[in-house]
Amino acid sequence: MNDTNLENCHYAAEVSDLEDREPYPVEIVGEEIALVSMDEDIFAINNICTHEFACLSDGFIEGDRIVCPLHLAEYEIKTGAAVEDPAEIDLQTYTVVVDEGKIYIRL
Repeated sequence: MNDTNLENCHYAAEVSDLEDREPYPVEIVGEEIALVSMDEDIFAINNICTHEFACLSDGFIEGDRIVCPLHLAEYEIKTGAAVEDPAEIDLQTYTVVVDEGKIYIRL
């Protein structure tokens, strides 16, 4: 996202902290969030599987999906959509703002 308005944004990480297609966990104002660098964009999704409590950042990326390490539920990274059982509830997504190499999340 090219928007550099930092209103309601919270610092999350440095762009250099992320590796391509490797989930990176952060906690912002009590929210567990996974950052994913993919296709030269950065996405932010809730880091907790909606099926059963598990950190998605402990899972893996397959294509454009993040796979839960516990029961292999899958979610679209760009939209948060639950696309593979046993997940039925979508993940919350967050707006990402990158400014001077720093990643911010708008809550």
